[in-house]
Amino acid sequence: MISNCLLAFVIVGFYHNVWQSRAEDIKVWAVNTNFDNPRNWEGGRLPCANDRVIFSSSSSSVIFMPASFAAAEMVLPINGELVFPKDAVFNLTGKTAQGSCVGQ
Repeated sequence: MISNCLLAFVIVGFYHNVWQSRAEDIKVWAVNTNFDNPRNWEGGRLPCANDRVIFSSSSSSVIFMPASFAAAEMVLPINGELVFPKDAVFNLTGKTAQGSCVGQ
């Protein structure tokens, strides 16, 4: 669904996990609607371009995404919404090591 202010994808179900694979972190979503809040992630760090972000399919939520976001991979759930601001940039890098984003 596209409007003047946002782009919404009906594909989220959040009780988030980011699984560790090589240099990637495990992240657990704290069920707040702001994806860009470090307190929503285990370790107090947002996922970076080398992280594999996996959203659990067992629950659903509406998450407001940042204007710019990159991850190595993102696995989306069955239900829910990712709400992107107008002119948002979403990049799947496919990379596992890059600069200061090496995982914890």
